Amino acid sequence: MHYLGEAESLMPGIESKLLTLKIAPSEILTADGRVIYQVSTELRESVPISAVPQRVRDAVIEAEDRRFYEHHGIDFWGLARAATSGAKEGHVSQGASTIPMQLAKRLHSAGERTVDRKLLDMAIAEKLEEQWSKDHILELYLNQVYFGSGAYGIQTAAKTYFGKDVGHLTLGEAAMLARCVRTPSRENPFINYDKAEANRDVVLKSMLEDGKITQAQFDEASNEDDQKNLAPHNRDANGRIDQAPYVVTAVLKELKEQFPNIHLAEGGYKIYTNIDWDMQRAAERGVQHAVSRNAEAGVNNAAFVMMDGEGRIKALVGGANFKKNQYNTVVQGHRQPGSAFKPFVYAVALSRGRLELNSSISNERLVYTDPSTGRTWSPRNDNGKYGGMVSLRSALAASINVPAVRTILDVGVGDVVQYSKDVFGFTSDLPEYPPLALGACDVSPLEMAEAYSVFMLRGSRAKPFLIDKIEENGNLVAESAPRIARDVLSPSVCDEMDTLLRAVVTGGTGTRAAVVPNARGKTGTTSQNKDAWFCGYANGLLGIGWVGNEQYSKRLKAYVPVAMRRSVFGGTVTAPFWAEVMGAAYGKFGDRYARSENLPSDAERMAPDSKKAEDALPKDDTQIPIDINVPNPNGSPDQRNPPVTGGDPTAVVAGPGHGANPNPESHLPAPPPDPTLAEPKPLRHAPPPERPAPRPVVHAQPREVEYVDVEICADSGELATDYCPETVTRRFVKGRQPRRRCHVHRG
Repeated sequence: MHYLGEAESLMPGIESKLLTLKIAPSEILTADGRVIYQVSTELRESVPISAVPQRVRDAVIEAEDRRFYEHHGIDFWGLARAATSGAKEGHVSQGASTIPMQLAKRLHSAGERTVDRKLLDMAIAEKLEEQWSKDHILELYLNQVYFGSGAYGIQTAAKTYFGKDVGHLTLGEAAMLARCVRTPSRENPFINYDKAEANRDVVLKSMLEDGKITQAQFDEASNEDDQKNLAPHNRDANGRIDQAPYVVTAVLKELKEQFPNIHLAEGGYKIYTNIDWDMQRAAERGVQHAVSRNAEAGVNNAAFVMMDGEGRIKALVGGANFKKNQYNTVVQGHRQPGSAFKPFVYAVALSRGRLELNSSISNERLVYTDPSTGRTWSPRNDNGKYGGMVSLRSALAASINVPAVRTILDVGVGDVVQYSKDVFGFTSDLPEYPPLALGACDVSPLEMAEAYSVFMLRGSRAKPFLIDKIEENGNLVAESAPRIARDVLSPSVCDEMDTLLRAVVTGGTGTRAAVVPNARGKTGTTSQNKDAWFCGYANGLLGIGWVGNEQYSKRLKAYVPVAMRRSVFGGTVTAPFWAEVMGAAYGKFGDRYARSENLPSDAERMAPDSKKAEDALPKDDTQIPIDINVPNPNGSPDQRNPPVTGGDPTAVVAGPGHGANPNPESHLPAPPPDPTLAEPKPLRHAPPPERPAPRPVVHAQPREVEYVDVEICADSGELATDYCPETVTRRFVKGRQPRRRCHVHRG
């Protein structure tokens, strides 16, 4: 009687606890409402008993309490059997712990193994039977019990293990989950599938003996290959990643940095992202296609990020295989952009008045001498063509290296670095040496997206952002707004660059992106073909695509970048990949995003300065002639560089003809001279009156670059500790490697 009285007094507290357990898990959602992540202290999604099929109820009852509908909370027959004999191997145990007693233990005693606690559980079980119906008790039990892998409740277990709602579980899947309750952390399908399968057959046999299923149903369920139906085992602490794992990890990283007081595990939060699910799926498919179609060429990783004119990230894929490598190249990666960096060099020259749209630049061999050391460096054109003058249009469209280096030397490396930070928004350290013109620097895809937005937005710059708003139990906690830096670059310069970037697509190295209407962009390929990019925009959406090759190093115990085949270029591999994703977005939205208020109108694009820029170039979309055969006033002969293999893009070498090529992008054959350049203009040195006065030029000294390999945490990007669950080894320029130990996993 003492225990019954105590149980009576505990009932209000138990009912109150049931209410707190109904707090919704925190969720991360796409802009169109798809849940891609759930987390709570106990990952749980409750369902009414009416949503649980009879086969699932029967399987759980057979596994845990075969006399559930016959006793009143305590199974005295079970108690007697438990006192006289143990459970037989290969048969469902009929021990003393009933479903009401297990529920009592779950809600009050927390599993303490004492005689008093056991007697109190029995008393609470009787009170539960007095106050609630059998179906209600079963519903509470199904929504409370732990199934392993962080899954509390049958609905969460169904989604965790099989990626489906409980209503869609097969008989075999239901029997497998029912038995998980016994030893959820050791015998669940993820940890020990063979044991889970044997347990399934035990439950099915018991159901057959009690007439819950027929022999035919038993045979069919016993022969199910449930292992093929298992969902991906994507876990993050107490959370379950249902979809888009790279998006989820990027959001979690951003929350830690910007909202440290928000604890998702407490439940009740909804994090709405800017991700459009259709665009995200298109980007994920594009990444997989880029890898599978080019696997023989050494491509095994790819990444993509897409944003609109306000900076809202609509799709983000940080790698090709999240199970293998959780490192998010879009958010955490810093790779050399190659020739995709050249537009910023030419934009500075146009802005400073050192070039005009119809200018020509010398393609003579160039040997740069470091005035402090006397060492020399000679950039190399990948197509081996030198001499004469090339138009600015051809220099960018065909991605010729020598004119780009001449341009950065003319405007000043220091000015290009300053513009890159102030105008284009780069935050990474940019080395002040001439190879910067060829993309010999480490930047992230997000930085490239922000930088290219200046051209798309006609002089304004959009900061990429992933989280739209945060709600807690329906109340708005935080809301993001577009961060637009207005008028950072002259609209007329952007119009000129827009025209040049269009030429890359219509007749230069990026022609494989031309299937997307109104596409503009630039290819980029780095030394030894370790990175291949296409960065561009069309119809109000901007996309950055990257492919690479990462191989596992047993010595470093991490994935490290290695060379792809020489056939892999930004124009041959990444541009088609970019076009696939951006084309899918255009197919869904047409030019909807092109009408964004942040984007220039057609009238603005065709303003007097813009009209002048448009008229300076041919109107057709035919192949752009690469006009390197225009006679050189100095009469120097055209010479060819011998091929260089294994070159360091930042190396300083002695004399011409031996320079490494950081950007093997200018691989098109040389067609006839450009008919629009009958009288080629040299590189201009006098700025026009309407342009701002040039900034003081800082001539930086070239330097040899040393690299160090550092083990970092895949979550924080900081120095790895013993407590970091996932680590990778990355190569950094010496002096720019992370120095702070991981603040996320402190032990």
